[in-house]
Amino acid sequence: MDLNLIKTFVKLAELKSFTKTAKVLGRPKSRISRSIAKLEKELSVQLVHRTTRQTMLTKAGEEFFRKMVRIIEELEAEINALSEQVDHMSGVIRLTAPEDLAQTFLADILHEYSTINPKVKVETLITNEFVDIIKEDIDVAFRIGKLADSNLIQKKMREVEIVLAATPGHIRMYGRPKDISDLINFHFIPFKDWKRQKEFKNLDYTPSIVCDNFQLLLALALKNVGIVMLPDFFAEKHFKKGTLERILPEWRSAKTTVQCLYPSHKNIPKRVRSFIDLASNQLKL
Repeated sequence: MDLNLIKTFVKLAELKSFTKTAKVLGRPKSRISRSIAKLEKELSVQLVHRTTRQTMLTKAGEEFFRKMVRIIEELEAEINALSEQVDHMSGVIRLTAPEDLAQTFLADILHEYSTINPKVKVETLITNEFVDIIKEDIDVAFRIGKLADSNLIQKKMREVEIVLAATPGHIRMYGRPKDISDLINFHFIPFKDWKRQKEFKNLDYTPSIVCDNFQLLLALALKNVGIVMLPDFFAEKHFKKGTLERILPEWRSAKTTVQCLYPSHKNIPKRVRSFIDLASNQLKL
């Protein structure tokens, strides 16, 4: 029996959709349907109920899935163990991250990783929208903030805080605020949810610009437009180069975290483990 037919069935059972299975496996929907039909013919049993609205497993299909998913995991583990004996790594890593993280640290991580592991192909899905990691067949996901409980492994990469920043030129021209309340006397450009910071809740200030994108805030700051709010990882390189200076460094925002998520399989491929380790090392303060 063709093992690929069983793997296709297992993926269909997980996603419960011919369309999503075709997308994840990169095959035409008609080919997925033919594969399932061929498997059912070889087993002489119906595995899937097909309706116009949804795909459901038959009782025989559910039992077959429970048995096969364990076998597939064990087989993949053996293949991964064998591949780790080879000097180089290969295969594909699919990762996702929000735009803010992708615009800052992701390029450095990908550059270093691809230099070390040129035979590994990395596919990215950069979006601020919710991504179902299991359904999209994602190996690694980066997220900011607290995450709901899930079956995913969550690894804390680093803490993040909001800082206030402006260019040396802007500071020479307008000076520095003495405290948070003094910001009303300056051209202060906040992020859209700035009032969530407790020190800003009662600040009687109507900004002329409010941004929902940190990359735009950084660009405005570098053009000497005003004092901006940025995550510290956006501003770090500019603080070191001297193109930005921290405003009110004694003010500390509420902290959040950058998290790395990955499926809770018992056997994670070496290429994925090494990517996570490299990202973790690069993100350390």
